[in-house]
Amino acid sequence: MKKMILIVGEPNEEVNAAIEELKTEYSVQVAKSTVHAENLIKILNPGLLIGLAEWINLETIEGYRQLFFGGSDLNYSAVIMGAPEDKAPVSSAMEKDMDLIELPFRWEQARPILRKYLQSDEPESAAPAAAAAPAAAAAPARAAAPAAATPAGGKRTILIIDDNAALLRTMKSVLETRYRVLIAPNGSKGLQLMESNLPAMVFLDYEMPGMNGREVLSHIRYDDILSQIPVVFLTAVNEREKIMEILALKPAGYMLKPATPDKLFAMIESLIG
Repeated sequence: MKKMILIVGEPNEEVNAAIEELKTEYSVQVAKSTVHAENLIKILNPGLLIGLAEWINLETIEGYRQLFFGGSDLNYSAVIMGAPEDKAPVSSAMEKDMDLIELPFRWEQARPILRKYLQSDEPESAAPAAAAAPAAAAAPARAAAPAAATPAGGKRTILIIDDNAALLRTMKSVLETRYRVLIAPNGSKGLQLMESNLPAMVFLDYEMPGMNGREVLSHIRYDDILSQIPVVFLTAVNEREKIMEILALKPAGYMLKPATPDKLFAMIESLIG
């Protein structure tokens, strides 16, 4: 499995080009805010954070400082990405010298910095096939599972778990224009589908009869592979107490039902690109 990099900030065209380069050797996710980044860190456990220099300013600096260096549970190695002149002011504001990956992106400049923090002489994707053999022999079915998130047709898989049949049909119709969509009418069926068809992300109804969303999320997080999948709660209840109850579980996100197509696609793009 490729090592994970989390980029914090909203990418512009130049950064998007850099992300495509990074994806050739690493897994890359984007968080467009520090709050979103905190959730993804807990889900994905990235090896490195990259802060976009143009988003580290007087308004956001405290959030970035806390995210990168503030607490033991979120104390991750971090670098910045931007123009050469960005390094000094950002390092000064962060009160800690930070390595800079310059834009436009160049592998000869970026690779030694990435290896320094990801503790690898070569990217995971370049590792000899024999190195992965013991793990594959121990658990052949599950070891190969992550590839299922992007099937042969090229579309990434989205799983929707909800007991509302009309909502399942509507969301499937909207999302399948861009993604491979699986649906499950209850939590048990959803977990069975995840075992055989590993999704890139999951939309999960919070309140269902039988196994509710909280219980499904608990099962997902108990599994080493499934726990890496972003889970977004769906709820029809817009009460502060209920929303706080959902947020306490630290999902990748939550959405009120019914969600518009624009909001659905925006959520997916923010989590899995």
